[in-house]
Amino acid sequence: MHRLFFLIIVSAFFVGSLSAQTASGVVFFDADGNGRFGDVDRPASGVAVSNGVEVVLTDASGGYEIPVGEEAILFVVQPEGAAVPLDESNVPQFFHSHKPGGSPALRFSGVEPTEELPESIDFPLTKIDAPERFRVAFLGDTQPTTLDDVRYLGFDVARELIDREYDFAVALGDVVNDNLDLFEAVAETFGKTGRPTWYVFGNHDRNYDAPDEARNDESFERVFGPDYYAFNYGGVHFVALNTVREDGDGNYHGGVDSLQLEFLRNDLALLPEEKPVVLMMHIPFRDVENLDELFAVIGERPAALSVAGHWHINGIEFYAAERGFRGEGEHAHLIAGATCGSWQRGERDYLGVPEAPMAGGAPKGYWIAEFEGAEFSLRFKAARRPDDYQMNVWIDDNHDWDSAFVAPDSLGADFYVNVFAGSEKTIVEARIDAGAWFVVPQVERADPFFGRLLDLQNAGVYPTEVGGKLWGGWRSPHLWGGTFPAPLASGAHVIEVRAEDDLGLAAESKTIFYLE
Repeated sequence: MHRLFFLIIVSAFFVGSLSAQTASGVVFFDADGNGRFGDVDRPASGVAVSNGVEVVLTDASGGYEIPVGEEAILFVVQPEGAAVPLDESNVPQFFHSHKPGGSPALRFSGVEPTEELPESIDFPLTKIDAPERFRVAFLGDTQPTTLDDVRYLGFDVARELIDREYDFAVALGDVVNDNLDLFEAVAETFGKTGRPTWYVFGNHDRNYDAPDEARNDESFERVFGPDYYAFNYGGVHFVALNTVREDGDGNYHGGVDSLQLEFLRNDLALLPEEKPVVLMMHIPFRDVENLDELFAVIGERPAALSVAGHWHINGIEFYAAERGFRGEGEHAHLIAGATCGSWQRGERDYLGVPEAPMAGGAPKGYWIAEFEGAEFSLRFKAARRPDDYQMNVWIDDNHDWDSAFVAPDSLGADFYVNVFAGSEKTIVEARIDAGAWFVVPQVERADPFFGRLLDLQNAGVYPTEVGGKLWGGWRSPHLWGGTFPAPLASGAHVIEVRAEDDLGLAAESKTIFYLE
């Protein structure tokens, strides 16, 4: 296990002047489950409610007051020992959209006009017993373009989550690929897992025809609520941020706007310094232009983990003082890759599902993070593969059929190992034919398996017409390359590889190869 401090990122939703009017209501434990505060219900005191900037706590009677503008989204921060309601797709219902004029006319529908500000905006809760040790499924870009792509998500990922042990999932943005009509289909698909799924806002979740950045999340808001928020579970505080900033004409860059920074500052001010915080976002730290401002708000809270998507290459990066992190030690930043892999492209398997490996050479999949207090561990799960499928070994054993095959030694090594969950902290060792173990160094180059697929594409061999073409060939952040300790004789050999680190990785693999 590794020390924890999680960061989760989504987008800004606060619109209008905060001083225009005041909203009030009650946060309560909903004893009869009717969603309305009544005589049998018990008020919930000390619960945070936000307008997207200010954060207030409910009083002894469960009441709160908070300023709102002409439009706003109010939301409750799910407290410890409680859960917010879920809709029929298991999407958390923790927010109230106040939008009397509704969304502007957009290609994809937004929020319908609401009533004038209600006299009381109430938030029901249910008491739960959250375990001290729990698991979260982090889903990198799901990003379907078509309904077929949604079906692949169900076949690849959602159906195996039904029987996997985890408490809730988080979809880390690019929930869809510009086709915002698919929001509901994605929510329904993951809703069938039977557990809540929280959603983060990504650059492909935007309304491109919105008049400004403040309204580019109107369709997202209709289905999933605010594009940044927070909630508590099992002793950990999760914060979702929106790291997508508009440049105009569909272009964007990574950043966290001033409203979110102020919300985060006010939110964290109500937490004990020792409480673990997990930040979730779409665009990762490496592309957040004002990362220094975000780190300034986090301050000296303990080093731990943040989680992002966006890059269809998974990897784990580390941030310490030299990279702007102000806490002690190193902060681990998981880039979860994509559950859709290479956008559901590439050759189809015999079941008709695109293989779609990620450009770094990992298969499409997701991550399971396990938390216990301020400790965490991470594990990658390849979609529709056994749990112990954690690496590929590339070695020269004479692929006579393959005109695009390139022998590893011509690339500078005798073999390559792609450890899907590997990082700079990972130790990789190998041995040949039960000989002595030796350390395999990490290398910086494209994954040879993925490169071979691109070569086959260029040769017109792969994929066939029914599979979309892959692109990429970028440097893999989880690749190791080694040389044999001695020349090998002709015939069959066994290479064993093991990889481990203190983030939870403990994997091994055996490969039999034949040399002429």
